[in-house]
Order: sequence, then structure tokens, then C-alpha cells
Amino acid sequence: MNAERKVQDQESLDRLIEENAFLRSALEKADLANELLRQREEFSQLLAVSKHIVSELDLDTVFQMVANKARDLVQADMLLVPMLNEQRDRYTYKAAVGPDAEAVLEASLPITIGMCGWVLQNERSLLFGESSPCWLDETTAWEKGQESAVLVPLFGRKRIIGGLSALGKKGGGSFTPHDLDLLTMFANQVSTAIENATLFQQVQREVEERTQAEKIIARQVGDLEQKNTELERFTYTVSHDLKSPLVTIKGFLGLLLADARAGNFDRMQTDINRIESAADKMQFLLDDLLKLSRIGRVANPPTDFSLNEPAQEAVELLHGSIHQAGAEIVIHPDMPRVSADKQRIREMLQNLIENAIKFRSSGSALRIEIGCMAREGAAVYFVKDNGKGIEPKFHERIFGLFDKLDPASPGTGIGLALVKRIVELHNGRIWVESGGPGQGSVFCFTLPAATTGERSRS
Repeated sequence: MNAERKVQDQESLDRLIEENAFLRSALEKADLANELLRQREEFSQLLAVSKHIVSELDLDTVFQMVANKARDLVQADMLLVPMLNEQRDRYTYKAAVGPDAEAVLEASLPITIGMCGWVLQNERSLLFGESSPCWLDETTAWEKGQESAVLVPLFGRKRIIGGLSALGKKGGGSFTPHDLDLLTMFANQVSTAIENATLFQQVQREVEERTQAEKIIARQVGDLEQKNTELERFTYTVSHDLKSPLVTIKGFLGLLLADARAGNFDRMQTDINRIESAADKMQFLLDDLLKLSRIGRVANPPTDFSLNEPAQEAVELLHGSIHQAGAEIVIHPDMPRVSADKQRIREMLQNLIENAIKFRSSGSALRIEIGCMAREGAAVYFVKDNGKGIEPKFHERIFGLFDKLDPASPGTGIGLALVKRIVELHNGRIWVESGGPGQGSVFCFTLPAATTGERSRS
């Protein structure tokens, strides 16, 4: 009876052992299944995040997205994205998330310093849970005192390009090998996005540089075409306007010689006057050409001044011509200050005043007004007269070199071209407004504002 009971007890024990083994196996399989499900969920999340990042092409945005997602992934206090420079001897933090992130951003360090430097030099991951590892000779300010960190390299298509650095676990504790695996998988997936965005940025920069170069070339071609046109007109002027006085001088020299031999002193004086007039005409033309050639090559450094100052100086210099023409000059007080070459601006105003005197109306007293008005929030200066006026179809042409609307009018046809060059030398713009004959003219121009922002007290 006892022997039979022993056998039954042994069978019950064997069944319990077998059931316990089965239960342990089932629990282990359940744990393994749960682990696989968790890993699958993590991998799916990683894949979804990576796809989102890969679709972005703005490099700064990619860096920031990588930092934010990596920080959430391993629950880090701070996440840094160090990237190697082209020489591969320094690294710069292109993104930082966490406490005092702004102080870290764009910090540049040699690869001999800090945990990031070690990872980039050795192209290996780093996981530690002790403070200040003994093999780190130098640490960065934000690495000192960290109780745990996990760092992984970012590998591009051909070589290492940077890394991901997670410092400090949220809520305390240490990073685990699982955190290291997650960060490594994430780094492998987003490194392509970083390279693609970097390449896109380089292509954009090259396109912008090429576009800018094409604009510069187009502008230079335009300038060259304009200079060629001016050169053609200059050649015509030299061959025509200079040739005419020379012919006059040569002809009257012959007459002067004949009158001298004949003793006709009255005619000699007339001949001399004609020769002198022709020589003066040549001198005026040569002086204007010399002034024009100097614009853009000889310039004084810009200073801040009110336009009242060169306007008053120009009026003083032209006092004789103004008095002879019986002109009234009105200069608006307290005009805004500009930053320009004062001597050039005075020359410009002189030419505009002389132009108004030259083309005054015979039926009314000449009035010239120099002032400033506001248009679309900007200061527009002007020289206004009540003279002959200009037909709208000639508004552009009058600024051309040697373009004289009236060939019989005094002057060489260079004055307004000189004015235009002076304004453009200061990156300004000039134009004329006139309703036509008998309605006067308003020459408007812009100049850079003074840096001080003060106004004249004159």
C-alpha cells in the first residue's frame, strides 16, 4: 500500500515538474513575443520618423528634426548633433536640444576634446554610466558631471560625417545597451537624410552663385554695350565737334596772315576773335570730356551732410550766370542729410542749375527751386524750373552722352550725362518730369541717406 502511494506521489511530482516547465516555456515565449512586438513597434516608429526626415531637404530643419526625435527616442536630457568639418579636424554642433541648448549650438571644437571628439576620431559608439570616465583627458562644459551618456557615429555613403550625442537620462538612471541599439539604428537611417540635405544645399548655393554670376555678367555686358555706344558718340564728337573749330582756326589763320601782309589791322582783330572763339569751344568740350572721364575713377570718401550745403555752394559759384539771367533761386530749408561725395553732388547741382538757365523761357522770369519731397516713404530730391520744358518722348534721351535736342543751343551735350553718372555712382536714380514745351521741368533724383539720421539746421 505504501509502495503504491509512493508511486502515485512520484507521478504527481513529475506532472507538476512537467507543468511548471511548460508554464515557464509559455511565459518565456510570451515574454519573447511581447519583446518582439515591442521591437517591431519601435522599428515601425523609427521607420516612420526616418521617412519623414528623409523627405525634408532644408539642412537646418533636418538637423533640428534629428535632434528632437533622437532625444525622444532614448529619453535624454540633452541631445547634440556634432558634424565634422571638411578638414576633419574639428566638429561643430549643428543642432542641440535640452537645457542651455543655445550655448551649445554652433560651438566648434577640435576632435581631440570631449566624448564627441573621441567617437568621431575612433568611429565607434560610446555607452557609459559612470561619471567622468578616466580615459577622457578633456571634456566640454556640457559633458562635465554627466552620470550617463550614449554616443553613436553618423556614417555617410563613404565615411563618417558626424554623430549623435545623448547626455543624461531623463528622470535619472543610466542609458542601456537597448538605448545604444535604438540610437544606432536611428543614426543609420537618418544619415542619408543629412547627406541628401547637405547635397541639396550645396546645389542650391551653386545655383545661386551661378545666377548671381549671370546677373553680374549681364550687367557688365549692358555696361559694355552702353560704353561702346558712348565710345561711338565720342568718336563722332572728336571727328565732328573738334574738327569744326580746327577748320575754323586753320581758315582764319590763313586770313590773319593775309591781313597782316596787307596791313589790314581791323580785319586782323576780327580774325583773332574768331580764332579765340573756336579755341574756347574746343577748350569747353575737352574740359567736359575730362570731367566725364573722371567720374567713377576719382572720388572722395562719402560724408554725411545736408543737401542745403552743396546747393548753397553751387549757387555761389554760379552767382554771375544767375544774376545775368535774372533768375530767382529758392532752396528749401532743413533738407534731409545724405551720405555722398560732397564735391560730386555740388558739381551735379551746378550742372542742373546751368541747364535750367540755358533753357529758360523768354516770356517769364526764371525761377529755380531746389528741394526734397517724400514719395512712397523715401526722400526724393529735385531741381525744378519754369523754363522751356521737355516733351515726354525726350525724357530718357536727354541723359545720353552728346544728345542735344537743340543742336544750336550752347554747351557740349555732356552736362546731363555727367549728372546721371554722378547719381548712379552713388547708387541713386535720376529722371525728369515735364508736361512738355512751356511747362517747365523737374529733375528728380535719389541719394543714400546719412547714417546719423540727423537733419540740417541750416
